[in-house]
Amino acid sequence: LRPKDTGVKNKIAVVKDKAAAQVKQAEAAAAAAARAAAEFQQVMTAARGYEQAGNFTNALERYQAAQILRPEDTGVKNKIAEVKPKAAAQVTQAEERAKQEQQQQYEAAMEAGRMALNGKNYPTAIAKADVALGIKKGDPAAMQLKIQANEAQDLASIQTLFGDGEYSRASELCKKHAGLPAFDELAKNIGKEQKALDDATTTFAKGDYSFIGGVESQRYSGKKPFADLLGNAAKQKEILKELEVLKQASKWRD
Repeated sequence: LRPKDTGVKNKIAVVKDKAAAQVKQAEAAAAAAARAAAEFQQVMTAARGYEQAGNFTNALERYQAAQILRPEDTGVKNKIAEVKPKAAAQVTQAEERAKQEQQQQYEAAMEAGRMALNGKNYPTAIAKADVALGIKKGDPAAMQLKIQANEAQDLASIQTLFGDGEYSRASELCKKHAGLPAFDELAKNIGKEQKALDDATTTFAKGDYSFIGGVESQRYSGKKPFADLLGNAAKQKEILKELEVLKQASKWRD
């Protein structure tokens, strides 16, 4: 109507920019809505798939995620109400199965531990007791098994050390179990042999070899410390005997 009207031209320019911006906003909103719809459908598809597979726990999580996207969706609300008790029951069943499995593992560890203890395989018995304690912390039966295995292992070690004449190490290990009859009796015997060895060593140091034929020295002659001492004493005695012979021979020559 008025092609040359400057005011109209200015208005067109202003409105045109606003219209373009409005179109962009509408397009962006439509794109966001499309993405939200696609995300919602994707979550719902996953939820239905879990539900059909009988995995109600995961299905509930997906339906709840869908509800965040569409809080007022009645269909989603109904699905949550339907699946929620099934998911709770499934969680309870899973917890019961886990408890049963743990109980079976505990019983297997205890049985293996007791067998190992009876078979004098003390490290395995201790390890199995630790497995049981890992399943049931502070379990009295598992703790008792471990104590028994540790005591039996130390008792065997002490007997070996005692048999080898390792009196000091054997005595120190006995102190860990002071008050227990088996260990106290061993400690007493170890002390007795240690004293006999100390007395013989002192006698030998004084040049007295009478202990060689002594009852205690002969009794313990199978132990390395006594065997070494008796061997050294016998050699020294032989040397002295030879020196005495040489001394007498020298007198005869004179």
